[in-house]
Amino acid sequence: MIESLLLIGGLWFWMLALLFVVLVTAFLDQEVYGFIVVFTILGALIFYFLGRGREIVDYYINNPTSILVHIGLYVVLGALYSVLKWFLFVKNKKNEYLKEKKEFVEGKLKEGRCESTIKASWKESFGSFESFAKYLTPSKNKGKITFWIIYWPFSLLSLILRDLTVEIATFVMNKLGSVYKAVSKGQFSDIEEDLK
Repeated sequence: MIESLLLIGGLWFWMLALLFVVLVTAFLDQEVYGFIVVFTILGALIFYFLGRGREIVDYYINNPTSILVHIGLYVVLGALYSVLKWFLFVKNKKNEYLKEKKEFVEGKLKEGRCESTIKASWKESFGSFESFAKYLTPSKNKGKITFWIIYWPFSLLSLILRDLTVEIATFVMNKLGSVYKAVSKGQFSDIEEDLK
């Protein structure tokens, strides 16, 4: 299997391809679109000259309807993926809002403020719902959505490798939180006695 992959483009081709995938995935959510577009063009040129790109170009020249079908399928899959990514993006913004509000309310309660004044204070410091929701409209995020459609394979890879890993780690940390606290308390019990 490895020998047949090396025949496609050689060791240098696959090392560059791996570097390309890693860099695009790493920079995907940084919104450095120009860098990624230039990097994609360079990747395509490397594939064309070092890989089997010439054969693929020849195939599409001889079968022009195939390229339309493949591009259409790619865009449809990207559009479907962008809906999932938009849902996750909006959900993340909602969670950030709820976390910020919770920290705000807890801080005000510690200050001794009554709950009835906290809501008005929160609205005053945060702003209106319209200004918050306006930021989360597709028209204000055209670049993100277009990028998700065009680069959906890399965005999906990023979602799986980075976001899913963070979610799993957070879930495990939340479930083991009491165990971590018990370990810390056990280790620092002598120090706690010294400092009382």
